[in-house]
Amino acid sequence: MTSEGEKSGFFQDLKFILSNKIKARYYGWHGFSNLGDDVIYHATREAFAKDVLFYAAEEDGPLAELLGRRLNFRAIFLGGGTLIKGPSAYLRQLRKVLPIFTKAKFIIFGTGVGDVEMWKSFGVKTDTERWRDIVERSDYIGVRGPLSKKHLIEWGVKKEIRVIGDTAVWFAREKVAPKEKTKRIGINLGSTYKEQIHGRNENAVLEFGASLMKRLAQEGWQISLFPMVQEDVEYMNRAVKMAGISDLEMHKNFLDFRYVMKEMEKQDIFIGEKLHSVVLASCVYTPAIMLEYRTKCKDFMMSIGREDWNYRTDNLNLGTIFDRLTELYENLETHQNRIAAQIKKIKAGLETAVSEINSIIRKT
Repeated sequence: MTSEGEKSGFFQDLKFILSNKIKARYYGWHGFSNLGDDVIYHATREAFAKDVLFYAAEEDGPLAELLGRRLNFRAIFLGGGTLIKGPSAYLRQLRKVLPIFTKAKFIIFGTGVGDVEMWKSFGVKTDTERWRDIVERSDYIGVRGPLSKKHLIEWGVKKEIRVIGDTAVWFAREKVAPKEKTKRIGINLGSTYKEQIHGRNENAVLEFGASLMKRLAQEGWQISLFPMVQEDVEYMNRAVKMAGISDLEMHKNFLDFRYVMKEMEKQDIFIGEKLHSVVLASCVYTPAIMLEYRTKCKDFMMSIGREDWNYRTDNLNLGTIFDRLTELYENLETHQNRIAAQIKKIKAGLETAVSEINSIIRKT
């Protein structure tokens, strides 16, 4: 079955239909050259690979559309990403498909829940009532972090809500690789749609990033740049130009998450704005500072007990951030072990969630 966001075709549909595995419909943004969204889907697919085959195309292929309810989906999955927030294709699709596949189990797996007040400040509508009704129909609710759980409770969801963590943690390393302490630092900065960040001022973040790179270069740090989407490349190149430095390593093979994690593991410290830049750095136990551009960043950092290393993009101070990264560098082993303890706890929770969900689906 297609897994990269493209429309499904006849042969992909046929392969799916003929499979002996449990069939599940997956809803979630992936396959559009965004590493964070893609790694979430890959993690979900790998976590359930033994028993479940996902139909994950954005649009139904010709056979799927023709067969309709006879496809016999045993489960409907809402995947990772901040999908529970406002009017969206996912809300429409779930409202349409759940009444059709009445025997299918509805699973919420690692999904993030939007911060209503934040989105309101961006001029974006939310739809808490219809999302609450959809969530209440679920057979399992596993959200990304404690803020996501808090939001659902405030919206009036009565069912049990589990915090299972970001799905990408499924790929966390088994062992902690000690740092070589060669002053290597990875950085991610990036633009967003319509400046939907805390403070609504991307230029301020860009100027901060340039100042940070300049000071790091002056003090002998080796800087590597890690885009999560193509737009990040241009954005960070602008910061490099503003900083007046050159010859920085830019990892353009950013859609290969295994490659990205391997390169992140080589860094002593990481500073990231996009959520999954810090998620993946944490999965290889590279101590990180999160530049929180939206509340979802804090949601993740709270889930691993690292909220003290989270700084909003409307309150960035070069001196403070530099002092904090110095603190991390001077205590690398301690912070690596602390992160490892939290990440491994999240991964164990994900494994438990997968086992529980498999049991629920088999009862269909």
